[in-house]
Amino acid sequence: MKLSTILLILLCGLYFTSVAQPVTKKAAIALIKQGKVKEAGELFEKAIEQKPDSAWPYVGRGNVRLSLKDTNKALADFEKAIDVDKNYASAYTGRGQIEFCRKNNDAALTDFNKAIELKADEDPEAYAYRGMIKDMQKDTASALVDFNKAIELRPNLAAAFCGRGALKYEKKDYRGALKDFTKASTVNPEMIDALVGKGKSMAKTKNFDGAGDSFNAALDLNGNYAPAYQGEGIMKMEQKDYKGAVSCFGKAVKAAPGNAEYYFNKGMAELNVKSDAKDACNDLNKAKDLGYSDSDLDSALSSCN
Repeated sequence: MKLSTILLILLCGLYFTSVAQPVTKKAAIALIKQGKVKEAGELFEKAIEQKPDSAWPYVGRGNVRLSLKDTNKALADFEKAIDVDKNYASAYTGRGQIEFCRKNNDAALTDFNKAIELKADEDPEAYAYRGMIKDMQKDTASALVDFNKAIELRPNLAAAFCGRGALKYEKKDYRGALKDFTKASTVNPEMIDALVGKGKSMAKTKNFDGAGDSFNAALDLNGNYAPAYQGEGIMKMEQKDYKGAVSCFGKAVKAAPGNAEYYFNKGMAELNVKSDAKDACNDLNKAKDLGYSDSDLDSALSSCN
């Protein structure tokens, strides 16, 4: 046999060996951990070509697309994974995250419950997001159980620490909240809600310099993020800088004009600035019209009549 023929056979053999090399989930996840999201997405694409009847490549590609904020295509991947395997827990978690971001909390809760039912001790994200929904539903006891379970399963899950921090802040455990928000923002420096929560907790514990730095970090990520301006307003209120608070709450209102709480905060700050009494009544009435309910609002509005 000629040497050229032997080389051709060897080269073809190497080519077909490389093409047939199966893509593994472990290899794709390793790329994600290295920050190579695009490369991981390409690997999941190859896995889909090789294993179109397996759920994990669709979930993997869905998570990549979700991280790139391509939610429509991500949703299609998660739903395809469920079609392929109705018992694949991570597919429900992925779809639930999209429903949660779209404020379809009932649908999201159904998906998270399903994921937990399928893999009770293997899906920390499902517990973390379910905890957030339970908190919104004022079921704080169940929310805390879910956040703690998520952290037990994954001690570096930023979403779980951020959610638990918000729960502690609502209960006025500001030092506990600060600890959790700090952990979340350390694990994920671009988690804007963790930065805002950290700033608000620092303001409540009188660390105003640290609070200001945290709000600035949040606004560096998104210069039009209403909760960051609200947080700055809360800090100004703690400092008795009521004019500064009015300005900050005004920016929050401008960024999110449909939020009743921002109008309430702005009105309460304006009550402390004598020249703003009329504006205060207008903002407080706006908060009430938008559905805000609070005993402090009722008391403040009595002075407007």
